[in-house]
Amino acid sequence: LQQVAIAIAYAIAILGLNLLMGFAGQICLAQGTLFGVGAYVTAILNATYGISPLVTLPVSAAVAAVVGLAIGLPALRLQGLQLAIVTFGIAAAFPQLLLKMGSLTGGVSGLPIDALEPPSFMPDNPELWLYIISLTCAGIGALLVSLMLFGDNGRALRAQRDNPQIAQALGINLTRTRLWAFAASSALAGLGGGVFGIISGFISPESFLAILSINIVIGSIVGGV
Repeated sequence: LQQVAIAIAYAIAILGLNLLMGFAGQICLAQGTLFGVGAYVTAILNATYGISPLVTLPVSAAVAAVVGLAIGLPALRLQGLQLAIVTFGIAAAFPQLLLKMGSLTGGVSGLPIDALEPPSFMPDNPELWLYIISLTCAGIGALLVSLMLFGDNGRALRAQRDNPQIAQALGINLTRTRLWAFAASSALAGLGGGVFGIISGFISPESFLAILSINIVIGSIVGGV
């Protein structure tokens, strides 16, 4: 159950990347970085301020969305291979940044996250509780993505992916459309990272190396962009 719960945490990040690559047509190789941002927000709020890990999940998603907007700004001018190189550079630099900010992130030692106790109405099975939490978060993420892709917003997203010039001629704001896609994708990555941190109970920079971003891209491609 714990292994499946971790897989679902990765699936949440893959869901966000699918929104960005499959529907927005933007390449991002920094999804692992945003995943790590969400995990570290959860860990810092829990370890430093004593906030319940579950309560931190919306904050992790929000902070990752803001970081994603900052990463998404180059997408307004870069496309294809150029954007892939820039975002992969961010993914490669992220573990080193975590080490430099050791006073906040714990450096090499990492940060622990408090274990979640199952509610009183459930049997004493923490793995089952973590599985339910991860599955619930994935369900919420899938529902939000479905709502985003429904109606005018979804059509605008697909239109700018297929032909930006025609989409702009039809009145679609390319800047706004691409940025909200980056923000939504990043928020899902942050949510997945927070769930991953809760399930693992401990995180360190080694959990968020650049290869993680590649693995998330592979997961999206295998799942069907």
